[in-house]
Amino acid sequence: MCLKQMTLIALIVVSFCSQSSAQQRMQEREEEFLSQKPLIGDALPEVTVFNSDGSSFRTGDLKGHYTVLTFGCMTCPPSMWNIAGLEAVHRDYAPLGVKFFFIYKSLAHPELAGGYVQPFTTEERLMHANQAQSQFGTRIPWIVDHIDNRLKHALGDRPNSQFLIGPDGIVVRKRAWSNPQLVRKDLIELVGPTEKITQEDELNLKIQPPLPGGAVRGVVPRVKRPQMFAIHIDPRIDPQGQPFYAKLRAEADPSLLRDKSGMLYLGFHLDPFHNAHWNNLTEPLTVTIEAAESVQLEKRMISAEKVSVASDADPREFLLNVESWPENERVKLIVTYYACVGEETCHTVRQEYTLHLERDQDGGGAKGEGAGYWKPEEFTRQLMVGDKDKDGKLKKSEVVGLVSPHFEKLDTDQDGFLTPKELLPVADWLNHHHQPGTPSNTSDTTKK
Repeated sequence: MCLKQMTLIALIVVSFCSQSSAQQRMQEREEEFLSQKPLIGDALPEVTVFNSDGSSFRTGDLKGHYTVLTFGCMTCPPSMWNIAGLEAVHRDYAPLGVKFFFIYKSLAHPELAGGYVQPFTTEERLMHANQAQSQFGTRIPWIVDHIDNRLKHALGDRPNSQFLIGPDGIVVRKRAWSNPQLVRKDLIELVGPTEKITQEDELNLKIQPPLPGGAVRGVVPRVKRPQMFAIHIDPRIDPQGQPFYAKLRAEADPSLLRDKSGMLYLGFHLDPFHNAHWNNLTEPLTVTIEAAESVQLEKRMISAEKVSVASDADPREFLLNVESWPENERVKLIVTYYACVGEETCHTVRQEYTLHLERDQDGGGAKGEGAGYWKPEEFTRQLMVGDKDKDGKLKKSEVVGLVSPHFEKLDTDQDGFLTPKELLPVADWLNHHHQPGTPSNTSDTTKK
């Protein structure tokens, strides 16, 4: 066998093992979640968070009726995909006294699906939740997790988990992913059948586009960053209330997290909620880095490139080589930039951050080529790793994750199996929702 053939075989084996391990990790995470407290039969933890108007919401008050709690956000594909289905169940069971709530938590994929970025304050997260309610056209109310994600932590730290709570405040069902069909099945068992079963296409949800942002995009090329993970940042909040028009996204590659030597990503992303754009007629964004001498960085002063157009809304991004970042050392960033809101109101902005070389489990992540791109064939191959009996198609018991609630819709020939051809639209749907622009109707899962 020639070297070229051996190399090709090795690459195929590595690719298959990587996909298989990714599928295995997903299953392990789901199993771990199901084994964590609160378990079925446990009392729902008592946590105080917020209604969408900012008033207090106490989970301890959820008694006297069945309650469906579903975590989500504006950049989580599974939560977007299942909104219409849950709204349909809500139409039928709310008149019977069942309460439904979406829980708005940290973004699953910041930068995506409209360019939304992680909020820094509770007030900003409340803005997110109210935008979600209008953007997705929901009647189910949104409650808002505290900025420290205390409810998400108390309920297992999954991005789109779902809980059914009994009238006595006890957990009756829990799932790693929301599943409208199973919620309906649960309520038929616990509450009884309804006279009418509302279909998703009857809802006519008034879905709105994401916030447009303050200027055009696509002017400045995006940085191609390798696999990286969000790290903890502490923004210094201005007591006078000046917002972070641009928000830092800091990520480390696995080597930097593990060996304290590797690549650091610093991205400054304009927050669509503040409707600002870069003022390119002045000096570009600059970053001064302050750290102990033991923190060895490629640079301690970085500046964005000068842009020829007068304004834009593209992120300003940097990849830095870090030779050494000792444990427990902090890195301080001082950022200066010029931002404008509209044509006349411009601001000279100076903001500070402290970086910690610790993975932020609430930070979410971008995936694929650029931010949020899935190659349909590759994504399908990853899903097909679940084909345990190697018959070239997936039965329902072999499907995990976000595809599971939509098995019947994707099974276009209704033969009880999903083929690679039937799975290809899933990646197209994900890519559509991970780009700035107008989301399609959440009930449409096969036409993209």
